[in-house]
Amino acid sequence: MNNFWRLAIGFSGGILVRSLVNLGDGFWLWLGFLALAAFGQAGLVEPSRRRFWLAAAGLFLAAALGVIRFELKDQSAFATAVRQATASEERILLTGTVAAEPAARDQNRQLVFRPDSWPIKILLITPSYPERAYGDRLEITGKLTPARDFVSASGNLVHYRDYLAVNEIYFQLFEPEVVFIGQGGSNLKRALFRFKQALLQKLALALPEPESSLLGGLVFGGRQSLGSEWNERFRQVGLSHIVVLSGFNLAVIAAVILRLLRPLPRRLGLPLAGLAIILFTIMTGAEPATVRAAVMALIALLAVATGRPYAAGRALVLAGVLMVAVNPKVLVFDLGFQLSFLATAGLIYLTPRLEKKLTFLTERFGVRALAATTLAAQLAVLPWLILKTGQVPWLALPVNLVVLPVVPYAMLAGFLTMALGFLPGALAGLAWPASTGAWLLAKYILTIAAWGSRLF
Repeated sequence: MNNFWRLAIGFSGGILVRSLVNLGDGFWLWLGFLALAAFGQAGLVEPSRRRFWLAAAGLFLAAALGVIRFELKDQSAFATAVRQATASEERILLTGTVAAEPAARDQNRQLVFRPDSWPIKILLITPSYPERAYGDRLEITGKLTPARDFVSASGNLVHYRDYLAVNEIYFQLFEPEVVFIGQGGSNLKRALFRFKQALLQKLALALPEPESSLLGGLVFGGRQSLGSEWNERFRQVGLSHIVVLSGFNLAVIAAVILRLLRPLPRRLGLPLAGLAIILFTIMTGAEPATVRAAVMALIALLAVATGRPYAAGRALVLAGVLMVAVNPKVLVFDLGFQLSFLATAGLIYLTPRLEKKLTFLTERFGVRALAATTLAAQLAVLPWLILKTGQVPWLALPVNLVVLPVVPYAMLAGFLTMALGFLPGALAGLAWPASTGAWLLAKYILTIAAWGSRLF
């Protein structure tokens, strides 16, 4: 085991332990002491055993750094103090900013609100209208409610509190009184979100529902717009990952970007491709699974630019460690990040082995490769998915085999429909072939999902 893997395991292990149990403020000091002891022991033993003790010192030191990083990120102590301060029935007045793109639900709209005076966020549950946007400065009045876990309709315990804590959200506020007082936030994010909304509006004008929402989800993520009924159908047949902008979707988009920029000189094309991937990731909300895929794509671009070999396994671990370093809570509390990481690991390490076993399938039209990659991803996530949800997605493999081949074409047709929607009236007819193809492909995916869900 080289130093890279040793430090990655130690750092992630420290965060893992601290995420699961709080052993006190001095836990990282004990790990640091063990690192010093191991390092001192390395100077006392014979050279043949020195490597072992140096490795142990590195592991303990990396684990201590992981614990420290989690402590710096954790806001639970402050959240507890605020919870105690707001335990009464009194309403509270806060001024702050909408810190993320609003999420539309069937009956309401959810806003991530960052108060000016607190280092935590609040989830506002507001009516669908009037619409709010990222960066809106608001004055809110209402009664804070601590985030709580709940039991889903299928009987499973949903760890909603931990899910919100990943984004430093510790409270909910239902139907607050809201007063708009100005504009804030990042100008770049606001421009990117507006551009995305303009594209989605063009798609909505060109196609009916639910095909329009499905294609919007394929390109930009965000399964909420599909509605609860279709979301449940996609979950039952194991297709939820295609509308949450997973690594698969971003890999398709990265490949298209690279193909479009191929005529340019490498010194110009590769930086532009990297910039496009970063801007697209920000525009889609920078969910953990998307960020992980984006980091891997950027590492691959860097490898091409420097002429070095691209080791996918090392890139996956590096992307995961970087994300955990930025936000330690994704390691234990973000199921999307966990499933995305496991699925990608399955693609890297299981796909070659499965292709050798699936010799009874033809290689024509990529059938064997598609079956191997789909099966690898499903096998990698299956144990964890069963543990977390208590459900066995027995239809996932056959449904993914017949749906995934058309997803890249559906994404391309959907994006062309959006882009061509900006043409003036005299040229609007040029968008008809793209919109027709997009509708047919989306209809095919929806039909497969509806058919599979009837078996439950």
